[in-house]
Amino acid sequence: MVAAKLLGGFHSALISLVAMRRMEAGEFGAFAFGVVAITVVDGVVGSAVDLGVLKRISESKAEPAAATVEYAGLAGKVLIGSLLLLAAILVGAPLAQAILQRESRFYFPVVAAAVLSLFLFRSQQIYHQGRHENRRFAAIEALQVILRCALVFGYLAASSPSPEVALSLFAVSPPLVLLVSRAWSFGIAPWRHVAIADLQDLGRFVRGSLLATATGAAASRIDIAFVGRLTSPAMLGRYSAAQTLAQIPEIAATYLSNILAPSINPRLRDGTFLTWFRKITAAGAAACLMAGALGIPLMDWAVRGFLPEKAHAAIGLAEVLVAGYLVSALLFPVTLNLLLFHQPATFVRYDLFTVPFLLVGYYWAGVTFGAYGIAWVSVAARVLKTVTMHAIAFSVAGRIQSAAE
Repeated sequence: MVAAKLLGGFHSALISLVAMRRMEAGEFGAFAFGVVAITVVDGVVGSAVDLGVLKRISESKAEPAAATVEYAGLAGKVLIGSLLLLAAILVGAPLAQAILQRESRFYFPVVAAAVLSLFLFRSQQIYHQGRHENRRFAAIEALQVILRCALVFGYLAASSPSPEVALSLFAVSPPLVLLVSRAWSFGIAPWRHVAIADLQDLGRFVRGSLLATATGAAASRIDIAFVGRLTSPAMLGRYSAAQTLAQIPEIAATYLSNILAPSINPRLRDGTFLTWFRKITAAGAAACLMAGALGIPLMDWAVRGFLPEKAHAAIGLAEVLVAGYLVSALLFPVTLNLLLFHQPATFVRYDLFTVPFLLVGYYWAGVTFGAYGIAWVSVAARVLKTVTMHAIAFSVAGRIQSAAE
């Protein structure tokens, strides 16, 4: 199951790297924007709903109660995804022109369709995850990744690949896997099982989760704004490419969070959480140290050997930034979900408190040392946030576990 999730984390980055080689710069920019949009909406909105479902499932041992929460999560995601698709159909053409300077009626509807498709697929995976059907979960996840890569790589081999067609394959692969595996366990008409109380409870959790995610995402992107303001457009492009390379460990770690989320509340109740949390943290730190020791030296070789020459200038910045992303990856397996479940305001308060200091630090570093100075401030900010959140998480877990004993 862990291997399947890690495969899912790496495959999007692999697809983007292959597309960088096969597409013209303008076409790749549109494709990369679409991949990021799909990943962000699914990762922020979809994951918030899924975490709310997992939280409720882990709090209840009754199968009917778990089923009604799952149906509520599915209903909520279908509603959100359908509204996004409708909006994309209505205003997609002017939006593509305004954001991407691209004449296309189909670009944003394709992106929205891919988001809705992933919403449905993730809800099915939550069904298996909540029942600890790990082999089935891993098989379906791996099949979806393999099918998507096969479809996209096959299409990218064409002479002039289009971003719209390539992105449409993101929408095709999840339902194909569900049909092939016959894994759709909700039945034809699950809506009769949806309870308004479950929707309201999920809505409250999703609001808090989205607020924490939004402030965190905004705070973590301040560096790119200062690079654009204080350096050249060429350096902004290098910095963006460096972030794409450096954030692979963090992307992989986000896929582990939903795997471990169902174990948080049961372990808090039976008094085994802190021991388990220490083991997860130690294993994660060891993995990050190993990834840094092996990955950073290999990055130069991989980029120069497999990516176009335009990406080579980003190697130095990527080797700086990857240290911060490796450390911040430790937040995702357990710490993030623990605090979202039991103290969701923590991330919002921390980000609001630290943003003024980040603004001053990025400005001073950018004026004094340029993009590399901004990169080092970004690394320091990620390390400080990770250490602080882990300390808070251990404190919160200790209080909850003591109260349960």
